[in-house]
Amino acid sequence: MKNEHRITWVSGPATGFYIDFDNQKIGYSGTEKSLNRLQTRLLHFMLSSPGGFVTASDTEKDNELFSIDFLKYISAIKSAIKTLWKAAGKEDEAGELTDQIFEKRSTYGSTGYRLRTELTDELEDITSETSEPAPTADLNPVPASEQPSEQEPASVTKTGMLKKYFENNWLQLFLYVFLILGLVLLFDSFHITVESLLVKIVSIPFGFTFLIIALLSALPVLGGLFIDVPVALKAFEKKKGISKKDLDAGTVHEIAMKTIPRFDNSREHVLFFLICNLTGAFTVASVLLYVKSIPGLTDYLSGMGRDYAYVFTILAGCIVALLSNYGLQTSNSPTRCADNYILSRAHAFMNLIYLSAALPFAGSLIYTFLSYRFNSGSTAVITPAYIVMVLSAYCYLWFSSDSPAARKIDSISKNNFISGLPVVFIFTTIYTVLCFVPDTVCIVSLLTAPAFLLLWLVCFLKRRKENTLKLYYFVSSFFSVMAISVIVMLILSFWW
Repeated sequence: MKNEHRITWVSGPATGFYIDFDNQKIGYSGTEKSLNRLQTRLLHFMLSSPGGFVTASDTEKDNELFSIDFLKYISAIKSAIKTLWKAAGKEDEAGELTDQIFEKRSTYGSTGYRLRTELTDELEDITSETSEPAPTADLNPVPASEQPSEQEPASVTKTGMLKKYFENNWLQLFLYVFLILGLVLLFDSFHITVESLLVKIVSIPFGFTFLIIALLSALPVLGGLFIDVPVALKAFEKKKGISKKDLDAGTVHEIAMKTIPRFDNSREHVLFFLICNLTGAFTVASVLLYVKSIPGLTDYLSGMGRDYAYVFTILAGCIVALLSNYGLQTSNSPTRCADNYILSRAHAFMNLIYLSAALPFAGSLIYTFLSYRFNSGSTAVITPAYIVMVLSAYCYLWFSSDSPAARKIDSISKNNFISGLPVVFIFTTIYTVLCFVPDTVCIVSLLTAPAFLLLWLVCFLKRRKENTLKLYYFVSSFFSVMAISVIVMLILSFWW
């Protein structure tokens, strides 16, 4: 199997020395020396500390290294390295050679060490493009639920995070706002209201609309692979003078995700990202298909006169899209690098645009057919498209939040299934009963909800057992914000 966690010193007197993280070994000139797990973990911790020196106080904050004697561990690793020099007949140069591996200095009264990564074949000065260092990667990541909480006051932490978010993204947020304002101005100049725009979209052939939604959902992944990764490699190539043709896949991943953080191009993340967006697009398309199957709904939409409801729903969708990006940049995670999601990254900005289009569109369509049935007194129908819509919504919520893939990469949407399924269950059941006719489609629709409710119960009990469930999650998830906005608009429409 290919070793993706190995660095080799390629310049200086220690040329040829390497650290093999996968096999927990160090080697030089054909001789290898084994390290224990915590020694290997310490070296990886030092490697992941962006351009800085590690002290005992730093290791005390790590979940695995908090109990070690930092200086004794460094001394033990140095002794192991000197054994290699002795085996290579360079015992007289042991001190100088070891200094090529470790650099030592006093940091605020404490002894600090760093690995001299500028002499290696990769990971030179692992620094972020922002003022804050990237989160430390872990060879044995601890679940997010077991991570120690920050000791800073919540108010100070949140204020600092918000300030940092605006500092890192102000230009892109400025462009984002003016893109929205430009669209408003364009539609106003052509006297196009939200309702008339929805009517036009619903009237377009479904195949064409579905293709547009699917392509829009795939653009963030394509942007990450074909814009962000090449940009990171170009910057690394310029900085190190190493051709990207000489880099293996593991090195490319380290560069793009951590060294010059722009995009996590690991197979797991790319597949999860792509499947999430495509299933989300499929869910949006299935809502559109169901709306198109309801007789008389287009005429109802044309004469609703409730632009306020759609404006509010669109605003909620844009806020949710921004909250998603904010969460990716500010939440602690053992598997994500926050700097990868700054809006100057092509994939991050494209994903913001995709969510800002998909969420308001889906929310507006859902509000339309619920309003058509609950407020107008008209009789809606349950069609196969309705079952597809419900099933895809359930599957999307589960995959994006509580599936093994979502847990592995610590998905930012991890509370959507827990908070979202009860809402979908209640509304779909009520809606099905109100629209029920004794046929196969309605019966299947009624049987679908309890099956997924059982899966929800399993996830709920598991999360409760792991102590990763709070009431806050039920009202703060991205799905909840959208659902609440639609429900509020439905209630208001009874009076307005």
